[in-house]
Amino acid sequence: MNAIRTVRSGLGRRAEPLLLGAALAVLAHGRIAVWLGMGEGIEAMEPLWQRWGLGLSIAAGVGTVLTMLMPPESRAAVRLREAWLGAARAGDRAAFALATAAACLVGYALLARGVFSGRPLLIDEIVQVLQARLFEQGRLWRPVAPEPAFESLMLVVDVAGKWFGQFPPGWSAMLAPFDALGASWLAGPVLGATAVLGFAAWQRASEPSAGTRFGALLLFATAPFFAFLSASHMNHVPMLACVLAGAAATARVVAGGGTRLAFVAGAAFGVAATIRPFDALAWCAPAGAWLLAATWRDPARRPLVVWFGAAAALPVLGFLWYNAQTTGHPLLLGYEQLWGPRHRLGFHEAPWGPPHTPRRGLVLVHQAFVRLQTYGFEGLVPAVTASVVALGLWPRFTAADRYLAATAVLTTLCYFLYWHDGFFLGPRLYLGVWPFVVTWVARVPAALAQRWPSRPRLALGAAWALAASPVVGWPSHLPFRLSQYSSGLVTMRWDPDAEAARAGATGGLVFVREPWGARSIARLWSLGAARVDTERLYRHVDLCRLELVTDSLAALGLRGPALVSRLVPLLADSATLVRAPFGVDETARMQPGTVYPPRCQREALEDANGTTVLAPRLLARDGTRYVRSMGGLDTLLLAAEPTRRAWILRADTAIGARPVYVPLDRDSVWRAARGAASP
Repeated sequence: MNAIRTVRSGLGRRAEPLLLGAALAVLAHGRIAVWLGMGEGIEAMEPLWQRWGLGLSIAAGVGTVLTMLMPPESRAAVRLREAWLGAARAGDRAAFALATAAACLVGYALLARGVFSGRPLLIDEIVQVLQARLFEQGRLWRPVAPEPAFESLMLVVDVAGKWFGQFPPGWSAMLAPFDALGASWLAGPVLGATAVLGFAAWQRASEPSAGTRFGALLLFATAPFFAFLSASHMNHVPMLACVLAGAAATARVVAGGGTRLAFVAGAAFGVAATIRPFDALAWCAPAGAWLLAATWRDPARRPLVVWFGAAAALPVLGFLWYNAQTTGHPLLLGYEQLWGPRHRLGFHEAPWGPPHTPRRGLVLVHQAFVRLQTYGFEGLVPAVTASVVALGLWPRFTAADRYLAATAVLTTLCYFLYWHDGFFLGPRLYLGVWPFVVTWVARVPAALAQRWPSRPRLALGAAWALAASPVVGWPSHLPFRLSQYSSGLVTMRWDPDAEAARAGATGGLVFVREPWGARSIARLWSLGAARVDTERLYRHVDLCRLELVTDSLAALGLRGPALVSRLVPLLADSATLVRAPFGVDETARMQPGTVYPPRCQREALEDANGTTVLAPRLLARDGTRYVRSMGGLDTLLLAAEPTRRAWILRADTAIGARPVYVPLDRDSVWRAARGAASP
């Protein structure tokens, strides 16, 4: 009976890490998409299993050979262990953490300039820099142009007469001082280095083993997944920097810290909420519960919870005020004003793409963890697999372990309820799970040592395998990733000021020739069609037919819902459409066998002659005004600015997609407006 009680007690203590490890094992390794009848998902799992197995085999082989050459009792192994522990003790000092963060800052900055050209490349990044520009001018929003089609963007709110970014304001506010100095590219590396400091502080407050702390810090700071995101203009790393600072301060308060630390913890979580609210909630709610549980029995320490909550509330109140000034309601986010309730978490129709169901949500979570396996470390050892091993062997969770696990579970649950994949530079939405994964990967040697204390070679071999993973894996993985990232999104990398100066177009009025589909979308937006309705029509109606019918209805004075209601019947033929053979947008559709009238033929021909993108041109600082070319509507701007030199900007496909500024013949635009010719 005593033996049975002992087994039950041991299993009870191990239940949390075992259950979490089992869940991660299924999410990262199972054929979930197949099991749910949704195909193979992102790709077939069998080749991934083979790739991961090969990487693990190589890493384990290296670890085994090195352990045989230097067994734990050998003089060389003892010296290495002493050196590691010495480095770990140095790693606990503030000076070492600052030096590590400084080295990371340099490395992330080199990636920002060398790989991403020091420019925002994704529309999310561009819009947040544009919002930072508004903050630099002392404004929260600017008035919408009289004809919004010329400057509207996908993620910019331009309703109710206000033009501003859909994102929460926190990251744009942080970007503003960097951008004012002409160095917005440096903001990400600075916040990445800050996150490294936050992770080091969290490890010191929560991890009892100095060697594991040191290993975890090295893994976190050098992980390509985190480094690439730190080199970008995305808002995920700034959020992580804030929540890690809040988590570290919370752990110190629980351990006996006072009012100042409680205030710092709450403020850090509050600032994170102004950047990515739901990620911040996934970290803040468990922290508040942990702090409450730790202080409730001591009346003298209960005010710490009040200080924590008050500090968190201050930035959140500022966020609510910002919403009231922009969207008109404190609780209405820019996302929802632009896309409606379909943008919210939950299972419902999505703003675009298929409806979000529990089955689809589970597949998206599965895809994220599968990608995290490779993108996390870009080495031999799959990230989630290693963490599953440590969880499966770990004896029990501490309170800090339980807190970090709660943040990972809540973050995953949040994105289980979210309809968008959000893949860019890896599974970026799951950066909030990354500290949990890194912590458990770093614990693999300790887990083996605790489970089999009489077999020290296992722990030593695992440590060598983890060390060999980047040494052997990076030379084969990273060159491809660096080439992939540095050669993509070419048109978004152009410096509009330099290109305009080279063409002699500085200070002019430049009409950017975007693809036909982009202009049709902008036209619908300007006529009051909601973003959600526009996406549905564009993706499921023949492009030529959509544009011709839209123009005829607009000529009758129809706008907004009245216009959309007359366009909805065009969706009846959506099942018979195929991808349009012109342009670069994969979502443009056409009816097979349709013979386009001359107007649509000219539009398709113009696309074949080269197009480019408006969004990054709006970041120009040299006084040049960039607008979207809207065909005959361009006459509105030409009439408003009769003395300004005008140009057309397109990409010349014959010379490697470089920008080409073509002086614009104003008379040709007027003739085109009358239907005489194409400009």
